[in-house]
Amino acid sequence: MSIHSINLIHKCTLICKTTIGQDEYGSPVYTETMVETECRFINVGIRDPGDIMDMSSGKRVYSGTTVMLPPTISVTEGMIVRGQDTGYERDYRVISIKPVYYMFRSQLHHYECELGVVE
Repeated sequence: MSIHSINLIHKCTLICKTTIGQDEYGSPVYTETMVETECRFINVGIRDPGDIMDMSSGKRVYSGTTVMLPPTISVTEGMIVRGQDTGYERDYRVISIKPVYYMFRSQLHHYECELGVVE
């Protein structure tokens, strides 16, 4: 499957922050893994951008933005998506992930991720 068959016209970097241990004071020590990929940012109107969402992890600002990612990418909630294209050059946090499958097949087509603004 080519990138153009699902219209992934933007680029982004996915950042996964993983705990690798603790320092001498008991504070967690993190490492970041970065993966650059093609994607497609979409502005959706479910809520108004700037609305405050009360999530289980705390309050988040709704960005009104969703991103489509290819099926070859591993994505998790809480991961950071750093946009690289004009209009999306900021950091977002993945709030929810929806796998989208081909019609009449059980093969994964792409992921749609709802994003919140990282402040």
